[in-house]
Amino acid sequence: MEVSLIARNGDGASVPATIALKYAGAAEAGAKGKLHAVLVGVSDYDDPSMRLQFAGDDATAFGAALQGLAGKTYASVETKVLTDKAGTEENIFDALSWLEENTTEADTGILFL
Repeated sequence: MEVSLIARNGDGASVPATIALKYAGAAEAGAKGKLHAVLVGVSDYDDPSMRLQFAGDDATAFGAALQGLAGKTYASVETKVLTDKAGTEENIFDALSWLEENTTEADTGILFL
């Protein structure tokens, strides 16, 4: 299965960013894979009409909550949190590549936008 992300605005749509997903069956009982998460929250847009109050805070708080699962639900938790000016197209594509390269069949990947 493939998942594609397309950003749209009043000027059109972006080129899709696509990653492949493969379900390999249920994990063995007691097995703890790693959690890899990309969390993007942009509140501070250049256009004042697009500014949001809590997107950056939500991404940061969700990342902190996920870190609390390390050693419990998951063997370890690795996050890439991109907020405000760090939420660039280049950084998001880099983070998606990191997610694809580091998440194995035994792991869980999360994309939060």
